[in-house]
Amino acid sequence: MYKDENYYTLVKRSNGIWSYYCYSEDGKRVLRSTNQQKRSKALEVIQQRISDGTLVNPNGCSKKYLKKDALFKDYFANFFIFGKCPIIESDIKRGIKNTKAQYCNLRGYLTKYLIPYFGEYEIKKINQFIINDWLLSLPYKYGIANSTCNKVFSALSKLLDFACFTEVINSNPCKKVKRLASNDRRRDAFNSEQVQMLLNYDWGCLLNKTIVKLAMFTGMRQGEIRSLMWENVEGTTIHVRTSINPKDGVKCTKNKKEREVPIPESLLRDMMKLRIVGCPFVFSLNGKTPVDAKHVQNFFKEAMEHFKFDGYLSFHSMRHSFNTYLIANGVNETVTRAIVGHASKEMTDRYLHLKAEDMKDVKELQKILCI
Repeated sequence: MYKDENYYTLVKRSNGIWSYYCYSEDGKRVLRSTNQQKRSKALEVIQQRISDGTLVNPNGCSKKYLKKDALFKDYFANFFIFGKCPIIESDIKRGIKNTKAQYCNLRGYLTKYLIPYFGEYEIKKINQFIINDWLLSLPYKYGIANSTCNKVFSALSKLLDFACFTEVINSNPCKKVKRLASNDRRRDAFNSEQVQMLLNYDWGCLLNKTIVKLAMFTGMRQGEIRSLMWENVEGTTIHVRTSINPKDGVKCTKNKKEREVPIPESLLRDMMKLRIVGCPFVFSLNGKTPVDAKHVQNFFKEAMEHFKFDGYLSFHSMRHSFNTYLIANGVNETVTRAIVGHASKEMTDRYLHLKAEDMKDVKELQKILCI
C-alpha cells in the first residue's frame, strides 16, 4: 500500500545511528539514514528533508526531479535561481566557485531561449534532431553571435546532464550535436595615432581622463579599474586583486589571480588629485561607492561617436592596444602576460613570481606613452 511522501517510521540501528523507513514513489519500502546518534537531531534532519521534499531521496534529488514524463518548462522552472536550483546547490557543495553573474546569465538563457522552444516538450522526447534544428535557428531568429548560441547550447547541455543524472533520460542528446563555428567580431586595438588622440581628448573631468589613462597604460579591465582601492596602490605599483560587476559586487579578478602593475608617476599624481577622504575607492563620484559602469560606458561611447574611428572599438580595446604595444616593442611574452593578467595553464606558474620592479622595460614604454 502506498504511503504519502511525508510518512516515515523512525528506528535505531545496531551501530547507534537513527534511520527511518519510508516509501518510494513506486510503493517500495526503503531505509534511509539520518547519520545522527541523537534522536532529537535525527528528527530535525527528517523535518528538514520533509520541508525540502527530499525525505525519500536525501542524498540525491527530491521526488519532483524523478518524474520521467515531466515537461521541460515545469521540470526546469526554478533552475539557476539561488536557493531553488539543485545544480547550484551541488556546485556550492563541490566547491565549484561560479559567480552570481554566471548563474544569472544561465538563468537568462533558460528563460529567453530554452523554455520558449522546449517548454512544451517532455524531456525524454527531446532528441539530437530537435536540438540541432533549434541550434541552427538561433542566430537567425534572435540575431545573436554564434558564440552566444554556443553558450546557450552549453546551458541546455548542463540541464540535460542533470536530467540524465536523475535518470529521467538515459543519455544527454546534446552530446551528439555539433556546436556552431565561431563567427565573432573580434575587438580591434587602437593604433598609435588613435591612442594619442584619446590621450589628448577633453574627457570632461579628471576622473574620466584618469580612468582612460589607467586603462591605456596598464591594460587593466574596466571592472578592475572601477573596483581599485587605495589600499592596493603602493607608490607607483598597483596590486590588482579585485574586479566588480552588478551581480557579485567587488570580487576577485577574472582569472582569480592577483598581479602587480607598474604605473607612471604622472598617472599616480592624477590619481592622488582624485582622492576623497574616507572613501576606499580610487574612482568614486559620491565618495562612498565605486564609479558606476554606466558612467564609464557613457563617456567613452560619447568619445567614440566624436572620433568615428573605423573598426570594432570599445573600452576593452585599450587593453588590446596596450598588449599589442608591449609585444610590438619587444617585451617578452612572460612579462606581457603577467602585466595584463592573461593567464593560461602553461604560463600561470611562470609569471606569478614577477613583481612590478621586474618590469623596467614596461615602465620605460609607459613613459613614452605619457609624452
